Amino acid sequence: MTLIAPVPFVPAEVEHIRRECDWSSRLGVPAHFTLAAGAAFAEVRDVAAALRREAPLALVLAGPEQLRDAACLVPVDPRPLRELCARVADGLSVPPIRMPHVTVARGLTIAQTGSLRRQLAPVLPVTGVLESALLLDYDEGAGAVRTLGSFQLG
Repeated sequence: MTLIAPVPFVPAEVEHIRRECDWSSRLGVPAHFTLAAGAAFAEVRDVAAALRREAPLALVLAGPEQLRDAACLVPVDPRPLRELCARVADGLSVPPIRMPHVTVARGLTIAQTGSLRRQLAPVLPVTGVLESALLLDYDEGAGAVRTLGSFQLG
């Protein structure tokens, strides 16, 4: 299972690229930050309790930056999001997400990410607030993602 924070404020241009270049988008997963991953937090009430303690988080996103073979939007100041991920992971007893990001496209070279950065420059950076989280489960056999729960921060 994976706990994500949807990022509804990503520009339409980013969503268009995600639909073309990110398999999770084609499965219906919204643009998001992964907050925690692992089967250890199977109890939905554990997730709700961990998130109730967290206030909505304002962010400024820029990029995209290259992370492994993916082009990703990253927070201009990553510290508050890293701290949120660490607190949520601690509350769920899973390892923290070290580099929270919004994947835009997978399988890119550094040069392709640079080209994408120039293409998206007119719409980035973008500011918004993370207000909710979704608990997702990927069914590999069916090639589908199921939403197990929806939660508000705070």
